[in-house]
Amino acid sequence: VRFLVEMVAELGATSLRWIRTDRSQVPAPSPARTRAWADAALEQSRGSWRLEIGETDWSELETSEDRLLVAEPSGVPLSVELLPATLVIGPDGGLTQ
Repeated sequence: VRFLVEMVAELGATSLRWIRTDRSQVPAPSPARTRAWADAALEQSRGSWRLEIGETDWSELETSEDRLLVAEPSGVPLSVELLPATLVIGPDGGLTQ
């Protein structure tokens, strides 16, 4: 989980949201811990903005104005033309919605 937070921050994403799903097996890490990881990554990469971190659910994602992309092993490869977008990466057990 720490590696994910660090890479998202270093790649320049604006936010990271933990999604509550039917098949989520592990609760989201504490906000203080993820903030520390993201801040360390920001300093390491000399980034320009602080990563916003929080929790959400499907209803919030579906009403977002951003394009919603779901990472699926059999899906279409992502490309720059699809950005900006919200990228969803599901739990090990897969997504039900």
